Amino acid sequence: GNDIVGLVAFLQSMSTTSHCSPPVEASENLLSSGQQRSRLDRVILLDWAMDEWAAVLNPLDSLLVPHYLTRMDRAVGDVTDVLRSSEVVYKNQRACQLLLDHHPPFDDSHVSSNVWECDMFLVSYVLSETHGKWHAFFKELVLGAKPGSLFYFAEPTPWQLHSLISQETELDFIWLDSSMYHPELQSLDMRVGPAVLFARKKQTKASN
Repeated sequence: GNDIVGLVAFLQSMSTTSHCSPPVEASENLLSSGQQRSRLDRVILLDWAMDEWAAVLNPLDSLLVPHYLTRMDRAVGDVTDVLRSSEVVYKNQRACQLLLDHHPPFDDSHVSSNVWECDMFLVSYVLSETHGKWHAFFKELVLGAKPGSLFYFAEPTPWQLHSLISQETELDFIWLDSSMYHPELQSLDMRVGPAVLFARKKQTKASN
């Protein structure tokens, strides 16, 4: 479910429109010139089969860090299991710890909170693959997100995204796929191409 291709494409497009950094394909000499600046502070990659992605992620890490982002962390992320747990050891423990803290485990002075330290969440082809077993995980993910956090969902069909919309009342949604300018089609389970849904967590109301 990690949108690696989309991440690289985004970073490359940012670089090609700036005079500060070369595109990702730049030569090793350019990458080592020290003229680049990080585009993103940090990226956390989660997947239930994270170890199997090592052959792809290891070289990708060396290409992107530190020229296009400050650091890239990885952990097992199983959306069919709970994201938080009171158990001493559980499947998503590392994922939860990474989401909660700015720089674990390099900075032991950080103070954990109940709010994810992320501004945007990218979710690709995960909800459909897990056939409705993701509800508890994403309920916790949205609950722990900061107000104003952004969510991007891409699925082969909108089937599971309709279920997400009905569940997550704390999010404002907008379709970014072929139904974007056709509201009468948005409730249907058909799209031209993939179903793409964008969301933003609502701001909390200020107390009087």
